[in-house]
Amino acid sequence: AVRDLTDDEFSTFAAVLDGIPAVDCFPVDDLVRHVVDSVPRLSKKEAQGIIRALQSVQTGRTIHGYSLTGFANGIATSDSLKLLPEEAALLASRIETLANPPAIGVTAKAADVAREHERIFHSARILTDIRPVFDDDPSNPPVGAVVTHALRIDSYTKGSMEDYFVALDTKDLLQLQTVVNRAIEKNRSLNQVLDSIGFSRFKISEEG
Repeated sequence: AVRDLTDDEFSTFAAVLDGIPAVDCFPVDDLVRHVVDSVPRLSKKEAQGIIRALQSVQTGRTIHGYSLTGFANGIATSDSLKLLPEEAALLASRIETLANPPAIGVTAKAADVAREHERIFHSARILTDIRPVFDDDPSNPPVGAVVTHALRIDSYTKGSMEDYFVALDTKDLLQLQTVVNRAIEKNRSLNQVLDSIGFSRFKISEEG
């Protein structure tokens, strides 16, 4: 997709990323909107794929200790791409140009630091059941029922998806709600402190 950009589209793409200073590094969805607004031919999915790939370039070359130039050349000359020498040279140059701005490089580092955990949250769901209670003779109708809840959490663990369930009752739900609300308030308070002292605050995901 990067190789197939026209010269004008590539120049516009690069200018968009260059125009975002490090202190305003955005989550991927914000970067994607900027790109799609400036290069309408790219779909949201295509722009998102390019942005994430560029961030992966920065993360990968940092982990393995390569220069950006060397890492970009390694990608462009990969046997799996089967590019002609002039095509590989063009792609390497474009990767280096697009991956270099703070909008990509610094944001990639911020995301890498933020996600340095054993498990990364993906999604959650609470399933609610009514469970009947029987007396000693199960042929008799239930004598009552209990309401139970199961919190399902999906997370990324060592590159693969993992899920687990936790049983909850009404008291647990209220306690969980209190804990989450407190964490949201702490997040808001700390963000205000960082903003007030002019400290760069990187948004890894969109904030509601």
